[in-house]
Order: sequence, then C-alpha cells, then structure tokens
Amino acid sequence: MIFYFKLWRSSIKNLTLVDKQSHTEKLLEEHVDLIKLSEHPTLVKMKISSDEVESIQRQGQDAIIHLKNGEMITLQGFFNVDHSLVLENQNN
Repeated sequence: MIFYFKLWRSSIKNLTLVDKQSHTEKLLEEHVDLIKLSEHPTLVKMKISSDEVESIQRQGQDAIIHLKNGEMITLQGFFNVDHSLVLENQNN
C-alpha cells in the first residue's frame, strides 16, 4: 500500500506511484510536497523536466528534491528499499 500526505500547495501535481511488486498505479492529482513511501519498492513518476530541478539530496532515508522555483518535494523513506524516481517532461 502506498501512502501520501499533503502538507501545503506545490506546483507539482499529477504524480504517479507504481508499486513495483503488484504493478498497481496510484495517480496523485492533488498538489503534494511530501510523499511517504511504503515498504514496497515503488516507482515515483513526476511530470517535471530535469531542467526544473536544482538538486536532489539525501537526508537520512529521505530524498529531498529542490526545484529552481524554490519549491521542495520530500520522498519520505526513499532510501529504505529499492524505490526509483523518474522525471517526465512534456514530451515524456
């Protein structure tokens, strides 16, 4: 099962979480800035270009994505298991 929490508005929306074991997809259409990943390996697909990303850093077991516009997205528990991140631009 995949969990997510909305803390405040972000320009990032339409994220897709795919459980790597069951291949179940969950589309998050709300604006989110914190995603709490489950213990199942998950593919996180974000509809942003790599040109929009300032940096991605590890903080404990979390991946913190800093965007050039100043926004931040936290993938909580990203380094706990074999999670993956895919950035998709408009042309995929």
